[in-house]
Amino acid sequence: TNGALYVDNVSISMLAVNGNKANNTGGGGIYLNGRNCEVSGCFVYDCPDIAILVGVPGNGATDTPLAGATRIVNNYCKNSGYSGHVYTCIAVTHSSNIVISGNIVESTDGFTSVGIDIEPNSGNTIDNILVTGNTVKGATIVADCANLAAPGTNISIVGNRVDANGVA
Repeated sequence: TNGALYVDNVSISMLAVNGNKANNTGGGGIYLNGRNCEVSGCFVYDCPDIAILVGVPGNGATDTPLAGATRIVNNYCKNSGYSGHVYTCIAVTHSSNIVISGNIVESTDGFTSVGIDIEPNSGNTIDNILVTGNTVKGATIVADCANLAAPGTNISIVGNRVDANGVA
């Protein structure tokens, strides 16, 4: 969805999403706005925009409740972005109580600069985020809270393997 919809109790598993970026200049993979959600065992690749996004308020933090209690686990995300439009594989904005674990994030074409991105948009809230046990190849993990009205709390990035050269 485009982020205008808020739905609780969603589970997406064992799904392949081909963003077909060779023929599209916009569009992402799986975007979640809700609580008690999970994305697991999915293969999301070649998206022009973000492969998996949690917390997608359409106009800052005012149009939807805080996304939360969501798990992004054991997915394989590959090659988000395209020439002149570098993007992220897994991103979190406006969210609380999120676990990102056991994922493999890979950039083999050079357009995914950030594998996992904890980066709220202006006015968003983030807290209780755990990023652990992920493997990131050819990209990085970023937690950028500069846009927060108040600092994010309890953001833990531990036990991940990152090889920004793409040879992990």
